[in-house]
Amino acid sequence: MSYEIRIEHNPFTIETHFFARPSQDAEWQTPAVNSSLMQYANKRLQLWIENFFEEVDRNEFNGYGSFNVIFKGVKADYSDVKIAAEKAKEKGIEVNVKWEKATEVSERLEQIKGLMQEAQQHPIFKEKIEQSKEIQANFEAAFNRDFDVYVAATMSAGKSTFINAMLGCELLPNANQATTATIAQITDNDKMKHKEFIGERYNKDGELVDPQQQITLATLQEWNKLEDTKLIKLEGNIVGITEREDVRLVISDTPGPNNSQDRSHWKTTQAYIQDSLRNPLILYVLNAQHLGIDDDKSVLSMISDIMRKGGKQSKDRFIFVINKMDCIDIEKETTVEKFLEDARDILRSYGIDDPLVYPVSALNTGLIRREIANEQLTRDEQDSIYKWKRKCLPDGDYPGIDFVEHMPLSSSAKQILASREVAPAEYRTGIPAIEAMIDEYIDKYNLPNRVNRAYDALKTTIQISSDEQELVRSLKLKKDELERVKEILGNLRNSEQLKADAKAKIDGLLVDSSSHSSSYSLSSSSSYSSVNGSNILSKEIISQIRDKEADIREMMSKFGRDFKGEATVEEAKRRVASLEEDVRNKAMELLSYFPTLVEEAQEKAKSKLKQIFDKFNNSLFNGEDFSKLPLPVLESLKQTMSNLELSVGDNDTFSTRDVIGKVKYFSTFKFWTWGDDIYGDEYFVVDLNKFYKTKDDNIYQHLNGIVENAYNKIEEDTKTYLNQFKTFIDEEYTAAMNKITEELQVKMENEEKLDQQIKDAEQKLDQINKFKEKLEQVISL
Repeated sequence: MSYEIRIEHNPFTIETHFFARPSQDAEWQTPAVNSSLMQYANKRLQLWIENFFEEVDRNEFNGYGSFNVIFKGVKADYSDVKIAAEKAKEKGIEVNVKWEKATEVSERLEQIKGLMQEAQQHPIFKEKIEQSKEIQANFEAAFNRDFDVYVAATMSAGKSTFINAMLGCELLPNANQATTATIAQITDNDKMKHKEFIGERYNKDGELVDPQQQITLATLQEWNKLEDTKLIKLEGNIVGITEREDVRLVISDTPGPNNSQDRSHWKTTQAYIQDSLRNPLILYVLNAQHLGIDDDKSVLSMISDIMRKGGKQSKDRFIFVINKMDCIDIEKETTVEKFLEDARDILRSYGIDDPLVYPVSALNTGLIRREIANEQLTRDEQDSIYKWKRKCLPDGDYPGIDFVEHMPLSSSAKQILASREVAPAEYRTGIPAIEAMIDEYIDKYNLPNRVNRAYDALKTTIQISSDEQELVRSLKLKKDELERVKEILGNLRNSEQLKADAKAKIDGLLVDSSSHSSSYSLSSSSSYSSVNGSNILSKEIISQIRDKEADIREMMSKFGRDFKGEATVEEAKRRVASLEEDVRNKAMELLSYFPTLVEEAQEKAKSKLKQIFDKFNNSLFNGEDFSKLPLPVLESLKQTMSNLELSVGDNDTFSTRDVIGKVKYFSTFKFWTWGDDIYGDEYFVVDLNKFYKTKDDNIYQHLNGIVENAYNKIEEDTKTYLNQFKTFIDEEYTAAMNKITEELQVKMENEEKLDQQIKDAEQKLDQINKFKEKLEQVISL
């Protein structure tokens, strides 16, 4: 017996079809509805592929331990399927994979962009696109070719040296101190000359204070000294990355989190790392000379939490770059692999399983690229290159250091790297391999996501346009039916009874929604816990806040339990100061999540209200007012009304600024104040437990206030969304109903004109279907 499974994964529609058979001679069978395979049908492959084959062997093939796989899909996804198969083999399951190629992503993106441009000028679709904020947002996302790479690190890790290496010149200041600027954003432009950069500076209010101008290292050093600097936008040629027609790299230099003088750096770094909307690639640079230092602790703990929740894509988007590897004496102290295994162990200690670790020497990459560009180097810089070439190039029995050999590169990343002409000394620094990996990430995630957004936008446009024409075509009725429709629509227009029924149905649905969670409250002091529709509150998000808050409380409780006996004031201060720093870091990690969590709660609330709206729309058309309408008219009218864009929470009143405002004061808040009773002799002995109990209430009260603020923000948004939702039904929905029924009545007044309008609708439906076929052809495997 030779079990076989066929997987067809479409990364553009996020659909997977599975087929299985006991042998090559048998017919392919689709899985049963209750098959374990069906749970993966509508999820991106990277969210489930890691342990997929072990689960298939156990659940579908009864632990047989050997089967063949035929995978149909794009190259980047096939690469992940192969890796998963290799992982299964390590666990004793023989998985043989065969690949059926699908048209690659970049080609599809160009095709679908052409369809988008056609739709924007199409007489049938143009108006629908202009009227929909959702469609426009998806269009903008699909056309936006900027791809974000965020580089994060603690001070002294060599982050600026790393970015300068990719730029091929010294642009960013290399001073071993935190800069004032919150972020430096560098956009790739291959049309600009090497070392030529333009830029502009923004203050903390987001205002442009220094307009676009030529930028040098001296300019950036000066701007970084200015206290009001918030953002520096730069543009120039990032030599290590080849600009594509459909992708433009944007490197963001995030500030180091370990600056005790400016906690806003920590918040900024956290915000970029937690960006779940754009899912940027994060290059976290670690210092090979100082691995495992406390400065990395808070950031790595947060990254671990994100990676656990996000599946393979989250793991792929966090790259741990071990810089300054050339400073380690590989011959004397350790091997490269042993050093990297130690680094992986340190990352595992923070809960980061199977981290992607990349050893590099950014300094030597930058020097070699500057030398290639005929830039004048100092004697020390020339000596550095000479020493590196001696280390990395083979000599007798010495194979030479090659950091690329120790990198977890996929086969596709290796192919990208092999296609580039890179001298051995530069190749072995590892930076060219990082750049190839960035290219692979773009192919795997960025481009398919853009195709998916475009597909959704066009599909929505087609659906709305089609429903509009179907409503007209549904009027192809007998004369007596037309008269009946005209009469019913006349009664519906401006009907107070219809408005009352609509309100009653919405109230009923909201009550049903809240009844499932009537006992659920965000916090004991909440004044909104009984609001109708409380089930639209996101329990999952509130639970995340509570879990993180509980971690802080447990840390403080443990400290309090251990803080016993007697000690000098000096020792007491030292121990409390240590706790204060731990609590501050943990609390800042929690608080930095709040803006993101509030935004997620808003999106979930709006999503649930959309579900309630759909239920309302369906139930309304089942009522007595519509029961006498002919079925084609009834269904078409119902579908047309369901296409209304639910306008809830789309204005500035729902920003998270007030949450952020509360958080920012936390960074400088002094948890404990030292009373007069313990000043004076540093060697005075105090009762530690008694002393601690007099001090811990301060932090509890402050933390409670900020957490409560986030709770209230989420509940206030929910309450406002509910009120806006009711207003939408009461005003926009009924107004749209009146408008549509009036237009239908006008169409039915003249039988001859109606016949022509029906013919026109049929012709337009034919055009719409032809456009739909083109779209499906572009998107299909």
